[in-house]
Amino acid sequence: MKKISNEIKALQDDIKSLKKSFDNYDNEVNKLQKISSNSIKRSNLELIVFAVRQLKDAIEFGFQKNVASRSLNITLNHHWQAKEVGSHIGWHKERFTHSLLAKKEFKKLGKKSKLIMEHVVPMNVIIDMLLNLEPLNETNVKKILSKFWKVIRITKSEDLKLNKLGLNRKMPKDWDGKDPLARYKKAKIEL
Repeated sequence: MKKISNEIKALQDDIKSLKKSFDNYDNEVNKLQKISSNSIKRSNLELIVFAVRQLKDAIEFGFQKNVASRSLNITLNHHWQAKEVGSHIGWHKERFTHSLLAKKEFKKLGKKSKLIMEHVVPMNVIIDMLLNLEPLNETNVKKILSKFWKVIRITKSEDLKLNKLGLNRKMPKDWDGKDPLARYKKAKIEL
């Protein structure tokens, strides 16, 4: 019983430390935003590189990647998807690429359609690419994101196909690292 109690205490300490790390990140982002609004303009790519470095530090410190990657997810959605690509995922969903079936469903039902928004290359795969970049700089980050960051709308049945093939959060095992549409080709989802 004491061993379990010690393990719970250790987990609580880890959670407190993670929360502190996120708070520190938020403080750093707020500082960068204040600086950029006052004098120095930070580019979206600079902020993304900063978030990747912070994730690397958190993993090195001992946090699990899926827990510590929250800040990078938010940074990518805000500073790449919304500001660089110009499309916030929550807005103007009809502007995103649709699979063939999703186009038909959207045409038939409009905003009442129950389509699923997803990244063509799953976010965790993109994060792994960013974590492995050498050197980690704005140019290399932009190359990765420009090539692999695409959002698409698919139907629920197409999403189930991806899930059944085990491709909802990863690329196919034989993926060459080049074709961002490999999951859809494997699942026979027409775009």
